[in-house]
Amino acid sequence: MYLSKRGYVIPKCKITQNDLDQLKKTLQGRPIVDDKFNTRACTFPLYIETRNKLYIPKMYGIERFGYPDLQLGNFTPVPWESPNAEFVGHLQEIQEISSRALLDALYTKGGGILSLGTGLGKTVTALYVLSKLRTKTLVIVNKIPLMKQWESEIKQFLPGTSIGFLQGSKNVSVHGADIVIGMLQSLAKVDYPSELFSDFGCLVVDETHNIASRVFSQVLLKVCCKYTIGLTATPQRSDGCEYVFKWFLGDIVFKSKLERSGLSPILRMTKLNSTEYREITTVNRLTGKTTIQFTSMLTELVDMTSRNLFIVYTIKQLMLEDRKVLVLSDRRDHLKRLSNLLKGDKDVHFTFGFFIGQMKLIDLEATKRCDVILATYSAFSEGVSVKDLNTLLLVTPKKYVGHLPKNTKNESGKMEQIVGRIFRKDHTDIAPMIVDLFDNFSVYKSQANGRRHFYKTHFNSIRIETVAVDLDTFDRNKTVDGHVVDADVDDVNTGHVLEFID
Repeated sequence: MYLSKRGYVIPKCKITQNDLDQLKKTLQGRPIVDDKFNTRACTFPLYIETRNKLYIPKMYGIERFGYPDLQLGNFTPVPWESPNAEFVGHLQEIQEISSRALLDALYTKGGGILSLGTGLGKTVTALYVLSKLRTKTLVIVNKIPLMKQWESEIKQFLPGTSIGFLQGSKNVSVHGADIVIGMLQSLAKVDYPSELFSDFGCLVVDETHNIASRVFSQVLLKVCCKYTIGLTATPQRSDGCEYVFKWFLGDIVFKSKLERSGLSPILRMTKLNSTEYREITTVNRLTGKTTIQFTSMLTELVDMTSRNLFIVYTIKQLMLEDRKVLVLSDRRDHLKRLSNLLKGDKDVHFTFGFFIGQMKLIDLEATKRCDVILATYSAFSEGVSVKDLNTLLLVTPKKYVGHLPKNTKNESGKMEQIVGRIFRKDHTDIAPMIVDLFDNFSVYKSQANGRRHFYKTHFNSIRIETVAVDLDTFDRNKTVDGHVVDADVDDVNTGHVLEFID
């Protein structure tokens, strides 16, 4: 047995046929599926089989069979082309602790995963570790903004290193580069020559949780390195396939908590009531089973004029407190409706902009400078850094199942990604705030309870304000009669739970 660029190699002559069959049976990705949607389970192999050999994930092989004495020549790390490059910067305490844990895992086991919360400096910590390894490194990212972020931070913290890229078939600059930033989608789709990866001694996978899918996991069978590093704020996957990236990259060696220092956050749970709400269901003619039509219900929610007017009103009230607000919705067209309402409001004197998929990088950067950012969950949930954000407004429902003892699907960690957007720094001047709009009907009531449980369990100290608003009688031009239905205040003096300003 030996290590190669394609993984941990097991010659078939070294094991029995029964052991080989059992190994192939074990090394399968088996995503959890939701039975109520009658989804067929789709397993996928996590190995490559040839006539005489079986290539398996590196860390799984090391854990089960031990570190092999033999390594192919191209598995030996190649040092940096820039021998004088040094890390320039200062690590925070949590970064120092996590970097030591990662370096220890790399030197003793060959790999490990850092689970650092949003804004705690995963990239900076990884760059410090790379400055100690000093070997040619491939960094895999899944979004263009992440690629740009890595490029910027490499220039800032490792200014003496040369940077290359691996994106598509044209943007390929690997030769002579100390650190190469590669796009996950390109590595999955483009058949790059194997020689392109021969010099890499370290592999870094950013947003590691994305690598465990059927297609993307095959990337890690193309490029195996002596050192493997995973970076993620949320190592959970809803399909339960965390073991996939752990088999390739290593175990979690350090995990941080979501909460940071500074002022305690405020949670404003705003319960919305309306006679327009209706649960949309269909009945299966064969089984008689009733199924909720989530997509249709969400469409009706984002189309509600009174609801959208209240959202705009809420944004305006938040801006009176001189906040920088992130508004998150599942739908682009919803954000466009809100934008049109803001444009037509003569009382709006703040800047706002879109942050959605398919936008040019220059436009996304311009939006980051706005007072209010209108973004989709998918575009803003990971790989985006806006440190000045202090307020999060959730305007479409999100599901959290981490509090349920028995659940078909696992918790994905998306709520941590979402909430973490406003905790990229310690807030000392103005308390960070989460405004969670929940629609008081159907499954949205239980989803709101799930999110409330998430907030309570993820923050040591949080002030919870709960308000009820009747959308049928809401008039954005008058003071809103939002009466308190429940107040749960922790570690703060009681006072007005919510004050609407005319």
